[in-house]
Amino acid sequence: MGRHSITFPCLDTKLVPMHKVKSNDYNPNFVASPEMKLLTHSIEEDGLTQPIVTFYDDEADIYVVVDGFHRYVILRDHFKCVEVPVVGL
Repeated sequence: MGRHSITFPCLDTKLVPMHKVKSNDYNPNFVASPEMKLLTHSIEEDGLTQPIVTFYDDEADIYVVVDGFHRYVILRDHFKCVEVPVVGL
């Protein structure tokens, strides 16, 4: 078997200003209120255990959410974070 090289973007987490992070326009995922409350409680109890996965749009100078939309919404709306941890693709 050959060896394969992989990258680890999870090791390159950085804090970026919340105003530079935008949701994507293709996320059809909906989470009911009780589950959002559970996610909020989890973040309150354990902290944020996973960064928001984004891709950087250099033309617009923004980070577009690929994964972690609901964490992003909770950090933005409930915790009123001014910065958010992201990893890029």
